Amino acid sequence: QDESWQESLFGSIPSRPNSRLLNLGYKGALTGSILAARLPDITIIAADPNRSAVEKARDVTLRRKLPNLTVIESPSDGRLPFEANSFDTIVLTLGLHNQPPDAKLTIAKEILRVLRHGGKLHVADYDRPAVRRERLILGVGRYISGEPAIRPHLDGSWIDCFGRAGFVGVRR
Repeated sequence: QDESWQESLFGSIPSRPNSRLLNLGYKGALTGSILAARLPDITIIAADPNRSAVEKARDVTLRRKLPNLTVIESPSDGRLPFEANSFDTIVLTLGLHNQPPDAKLTIAKEILRVLRHGGKLHVADYDRPAVRRERLILGVGRYISGEPAIRPHLDGSWIDCFGRAGFVGVRR
């Protein structure tokens, strides 16, 4: 509910004209529309697994006149429907904490496949919870997704999946 973290994430994304950005993860369609309004010179593809969210975001795109945004439904098999090296920037929001370690690695590898050489990946997810609400959310996540999915987010080791996938220069 507290979306104050978005400002630092969105502010870290460079606005290079004619670049391509892929937005993935929780509320991907909504976040994509926010990014499209803030970064009008960038072509943005937002992928969201929720069909109704995709339809709503498409309506918002038309209503708000966001010609730089395309919203698609994420495929259920995890394979992104893009050619290799398709994006300059990828934003992944809350898309890993509910995934077991092998799925985290698979997601990271798939993102690396579609990210251009020299491109940037920006990730926002639960990391070593500092406040009670985050610990509660991860507690519920442990119940839903299991201990192996949540444990790396409690100690901060979840970020290691990016290095194992082949990313270089990974930093918090």
